[in-house]
Amino acid sequence: MSAMAKNIVISLIFGTLFVWIAVSGVDFEVLGASLATMDYLPLVPFVLLIVVYHVLRVWRWSLILGPAYPVSFRSLFSINMVGFMAINLLPARIGEVARPYLLLEKENVPLGAGLASVLVERMLDFLTMLLFLGVVVFLVDLPTTAVTVRGETYDIIVVVQRVFLVAALPAVGGLIGLMLFEPWMYRLLHATVGRVLPGLAARSESFFRSFMDNLRPLKNPRVLMVQVVLTLVIWSITPMTEWLMFRVFHLDHLGAGAALTVVATLLVGMLIPAPPGFAGNFEAFTMGGLAIYGVTGGVALGYALVLHWSQFLLIFLGGMYFLYRDEISFRSVVRFSREVRSGMRESPAGQKCGETSKPIQGSEPAP
Repeated sequence: MSAMAKNIVISLIFGTLFVWIAVSGVDFEVLGASLATMDYLPLVPFVLLIVVYHVLRVWRWSLILGPAYPVSFRSLFSINMVGFMAINLLPARIGEVARPYLLLEKENVPLGAGLASVLVERMLDFLTMLLFLGVVVFLVDLPTTAVTVRGETYDIIVVVQRVFLVAALPAVGGLIGLMLFEPWMYRLLHATVGRVLPGLAARSESFFRSFMDNLRPLKNPRVLMVQVVLTLVIWSITPMTEWLMFRVFHLDHLGAGAALTVVATLLVGMLIPAPPGFAGNFEAFTMGGLAIYGVTGGVALGYALVLHWSQFLLIFLGGMYFLYRDEISFRSVVRFSREVRSGMRESPAGQKCGETSKPIQGSEPAP
């Protein structure tokens, strides 16, 4: 079985497990009643915030690409929506390379530069995610730190600490190490991996050099400040949508702290392999966050389902519109994504995934 197939199988196993956890013990009459009594009015600003969220993401992405790769906002928005649709539809996050592929096909941006720009974007998101987790752990007054699932009690603080140890510290440490000791990291790569798999070491070095080329503009204080502010604004929209969904389900007693807690809990679930649409992971961890505030069963499941699939529907409709409007072949996106994630693909110019013919440097934010 290939590595790709193993990742897909693992994601399906986790998704099935979390679907079972989410629906187990739920009173479906309560679920139906919670859906029947929804207040639809808060869904209007909810939808508007989702649109603003993606507009800001596209703006931030255009600043990351910078003047070295000037792409129109209209084209980037189209690529963004199709790319996010691919992320939601394809398993094991293989859709992550859809946006770099479309940048290459539509705008002739080298694949390595496109991949690096998405990695920089994800790095900013990841660091902000850690900030959110830290705010919840240290600043939010939680009514309880324990959640019971299938008779087992889990301490939320302990779970978050483990996330920091398993995911945060290695990632942040590796990034700092690469930025401070870049030449030594390449020597270490060739002295270890290069002795066994020299081709892989060479491709990895090419990829990391491209990645670092995209990080260097962030050393400009003005560029860095704009990116940080934009990222914080983008991520502040997420708890706002949670707060609006509280109103949809008449959970008006839950405030900003609860919205932040649900977002933080959900982010932990997003770090775990998930099937297409993040089905199961999204519902189970959203319900886990609500359980901290005493919202469980059918009401919690109804909340998670509407929150999840309303977002999914908006992304899907946006992606389908631009697929049709810009005559994009989704089949080619899927094929390319699978081949890149399998390490089989080169760009039309013979450029491997980690390479870029024109590094991004000296980018300044648009006035």
